[in-house]
Parts: sequence; C-alpha cells; structure tokens
Amino acid sequence: MAGDETTLWACTDWDPQGHRVRYARVTPESRFGFVEVACREAGCGGTEASIAYTLTALNEAGRLYLSALTENAFAQMIEAWKVRIDAWLLNNASAMAKT
Repeated sequence: MAGDETTLWACTDWDPQGHRVRYARVTPESRFGFVEVACREAGCGGTEASIAYTLTALNEAGRLYLSALTENAFAQMIEAWKVRIDAWLLNNASAMAKT
C-alpha cells in the first residue's frame, strides 16, 4: 500500500463518554473516506478498539488502491497502526503519569 502519500484528517464527531470518534480523511491524489473508532474496556485493564473505514475512490489511482485493499491488506494496515500506537503509549506513559 502507499506509505508516502499525504493524507489530511479532520475529527467530525467526538464522543468521549461513548468512547467513540469519527474522522474524515482525504488523500487528495486518490481517495476520501471516514474512519470510525469505538473503544471498550477489555480484561486486565486493557482496551479493545473497533475500527471501521468507509473509503471512496476519487480517480483511477484511488480505484487501484481500493482494489488492492484486501481483507489481509486491511488487517496488516490496522496492525501497523496498533504497533505505532503501542510504541507511542509505551514511550509516553511515564511522562503522562508524571503530569
């Protein structure tokens, strides 16, 4: 999948009490869509997140991207986000606890 594209994000709905957020995102050269994230408490103090993407191609490049976004490719993309988020939390948890 494309790793060096510019994608713009905007929060369109934020519900901290419901543990949900919705973003609009556009990769101007190819696609537009929404990302919805809902979190819930998991065992042992963890959090389970549900992530849903709704994407629309803006042109042929977008159609090619979306046709390559198989279930496996989507799972790999979500796992890459998980790794980045976990690393950020690990590196910043102690700083956050001190404030």
